[in-house]
Amino acid sequence: MAFRRRAKSHPLFSQEFLIHNHADIGFCLVLIVFIALMFEVTAKTAFLFILPQYNVSVPTADGELVQYHYGLKDLVTILFYIFIAIILHAVVQEYALDKINRRLHLSKVKHSKFNESGQLVAFHLTSLIWCLYVVVTEGYISNPRSLWENYPHVYLPFQVKFFYLCQLAYWLHALPELYFQKVRKEDIPRQLQCIALYLAHIAGAYLLNLSRLGLILLLLQYLAEFFFHMARLVYFTDENNEKLFNVWAVVFVVTRLFTLTLYILVIGFGLPRVENQALEPEKGNLFSFLFNNILFSLPLLRPCQNECAAVGVPLPGLGDVALHPLPAAALAGVLARAEQSEASRRRHRRRQAASQASQEGLGLPRKRSGEGGERHLAANQEAEVAVRSEGTSWGGGRDTRTKGPARPPGPRERLAHTGHPPKVSLAPLPAFLALSNRLQ
Repeated sequence: MAFRRRAKSHPLFSQEFLIHNHADIGFCLVLIVFIALMFEVTAKTAFLFILPQYNVSVPTADGELVQYHYGLKDLVTILFYIFIAIILHAVVQEYALDKINRRLHLSKVKHSKFNESGQLVAFHLTSLIWCLYVVVTEGYISNPRSLWENYPHVYLPFQVKFFYLCQLAYWLHALPELYFQKVRKEDIPRQLQCIALYLAHIAGAYLLNLSRLGLILLLLQYLAEFFFHMARLVYFTDENNEKLFNVWAVVFVVTRLFTLTLYILVIGFGLPRVENQALEPEKGNLFSFLFNNILFSLPLLRPCQNECAAVGVPLPGLGDVALHPLPAAALAGVLARAEQSEASRRRHRRRQAASQASQEGLGLPRKRSGEGGERHLAANQEAEVAVRSEGTSWGGGRDTRTKGPARPPGPRERLAHTGHPPKVSLAPLPAFLALSNRLQ
């Protein structure tokens, strides 16, 4: 009779013991909290771990509505759901991903990437459905103006606050999972960067009372990420199948366009129109003050402000915020110097165009060093004088190469001649801002 081989046991609370049993330890801690709900003495403390705190009754037309705001007790709730996320992570790994890995026989590198994408597919799909449900039921898609109206949005519905707490808990749980899953050292910096960016954006939207905008942006982000990691899973199973990567490329571009449009709409035109632009941390009004008094006071944005103030078109939605326009004499001097520099650049381009035409269009060799260099240089100079007399330039005359009107330089030629890309003029900006004010 053959005896069953016993699994190798590790010393209690050693590193290997924690790595192999971290999900069981987390389950025991969660079970202790649930048992505490059964006793009246500990029930109040147990509710701090399970339910969101800081509920407030807000009077409405239909009666009182229970809403929530954030505070330090949210850290306790987040800690509890970190253990929940660790347990769910282990369940997905053991009952889904490990079984698939045994059939595929992947290499060690592909095995690690497959597990990473598998976990993120499960998370992104769940978060995508949950976020879409919250956004639709709260009416943020049907009424886009609600994204910035009545800012700051200090009080949150239960499902919105619970969603943010669970999101923060998941991305915080990913930090110890790097140790539990024995992630390779080469992959740790990349994953740490991803985790830090998600935490910064989610916590920023939650703490700056931009929860509505944050929900829409997370919905778009998770949609693109779901297709990307799904495409990776399909690719690991069949390396010849790359169709889902094409789908992901389209979805990625579309979601980024929607993200940019939404950012300009809410941050650029919606929130700056909020009536109260003062810094009031006790009321949660933080972003409007930062946007108007810090972002719009940057030196890079001063030329835009001054040009708009010079033509009498204020930047949209700034209210009583001072733009600090330049004096008229100083502004006239700036414009005069800009015109002089532009004229000098045009003259420089004409000289270089004439030189190039004399060398290439007339079939003359370029300047050479060594024997005969001076003779070729003199011939080039004589040809350049002859071409100038005929009026060949970028702005007029005839092109000797095509026997037709001279063509203007393209972006690549300007970059090759001047050494820097063409400058963008701010002249159309006031008209664009005035048009946007009319449309709104």
